[in-house]
Amino acid sequence: MFFIVFIIVGLSVGAYLLFKKLNPDATDKVVDKILKVAVVVLFAAYVLRVLLPDSFIRCLSYDEAKNNSLRLFAVLRWLNALTAVVLPVAVFFDNKYFKDIAVFICIPITIVSVCFSDMYIAGFIDTAGRGLNSVSGLSENFRAFLFDGTFRSICLYAFWILELSVPVILALKEKIIFRKRDKKEIGITLLVALAVTVGAIPIYIPQYLFGYSDILFDKFTLPQFIWMFLIAAEIVVLYRIFKDKDAETKEILCLVLSLMLLSQYTQMFGAVSINARRLPFQLCNIGSFLVLAFVITKSKKIFDFAIIVNVVGVLIAVAMPDLDGEGLFYLWNMHFVLEHTNVLVVPVLALLLGVAPPIDNATLKHFLAGYGIYFGSVWVLGTVFNAIYNAKGTPFFKGVNYMFMFDPVVADDTIHGVGKLFEINITLGNVVIYPLIAFLFFVAFGAICLGIYWLLRLAFSFKPGRVNDALEPQTL
Repeated sequence: MFFIVFIIVGLSVGAYLLFKKLNPDATDKVVDKILKVAVVVLFAAYVLRVLLPDSFIRCLSYDEAKNNSLRLFAVLRWLNALTAVVLPVAVFFDNKYFKDIAVFICIPITIVSVCFSDMYIAGFIDTAGRGLNSVSGLSENFRAFLFDGTFRSICLYAFWILELSVPVILALKEKIIFRKRDKKEIGITLLVALAVTVGAIPIYIPQYLFGYSDILFDKFTLPQFIWMFLIAAEIVVLYRIFKDKDAETKEILCLVLSLMLLSQYTQMFGAVSINARRLPFQLCNIGSFLVLAFVITKSKKIFDFAIIVNVVGVLIAVAMPDLDGEGLFYLWNMHFVLEHTNVLVVPVLALLLGVAPPIDNATLKHFLAGYGIYFGSVWVLGTVFNAIYNAKGTPFFKGVNYMFMFDPVVADDTIHGVGKLFEINITLGNVVIYPLIAFLFFVAFGAICLGIYWLLRLAFSFKPGRVNDALEPQTL
């Protein structure tokens, strides 16, 4: 039945050509708006569809990862992830490289993906899939609906139709196919496509391609130190490459990294149980959304929170990673590494390249206010969620530990001796409040944030040369 996708895409193209013939003056403006709406919907669908069960998106056992027969299909799904990042840039920006990637690379990838729709649907209706299926308390009828073949086929085909129609109509509208290109432009286009493909790799793909390996990824191991080095190297290399580029190119870089970040973070919900503990209230989880929000809105308040509070959270996570000590390409390891890397890299690059406003006195006010609101919110939510679990034993609320201030075992494992501070608490029925630990965490984390703020103020106030020039406000 997948041929329906090509029929509807053909009808969409026909409608565009007819509209253009009847009203050539208004067509481009109207179609431009439609394409922008379409890619926003497409990216939202790409992010949200992880809530629907998909047995391909899950943690494999060691034997499954070693002996799986789905490596080629994993490569296809990896390549298809390219479209979620490329199409928004190709539509919203006049960038010839991304437009070429959208037309000459994304279209063939989507066509091949459509031809393998049966393999996608087989994973969708497999009851091993998680997503919303992992949420406790849902009715059996609703769970059955999530695995209904007709419903999942309609969702998939609608996604393919959008993913094909956008670049095809874009190619016709801007006559991309007929534009002349030299060898240098073709080479740069392929290089950009390769870089985006590598950066956009879904968190569940490495386990299919490489297994888990015998190299364990845990705190104070060689992989951790290599990861630290690679984060620093990525920032330095990207800064060196883009520091003399125009403002739009720098903005595109930050947008691409932000789209990668959000898509990779949300993939976790397709692989693990969805519960209150996994909701995006941890500091770095929120950073996945705030980084993209800043790049889109240019809000200084959002950026000031991200560059100070989120970055401090990442630095702590990198220094003391919350890992399971599993093999290198274990799904949780990939999620942890990719998420934290870009939550740090994007705001730092935005600051260095001048995409973001400079650190100033307003930054202090903004991040302190944001930090106070955030900390108070997660403290209240964590207390309430744990109280609900204590009262009713609802699995959805089990193990909530926002900011690591509700679980003495985890806290003590992170910083030896801290667990004893949880003995000082106030118990009111099912509500347990840890006033001392909350106060100490608030003060300690806030102090680190203040230290980072002043370090950045000093670094960017007194360093001469290109970096300071780049930090001057730009008109985008």
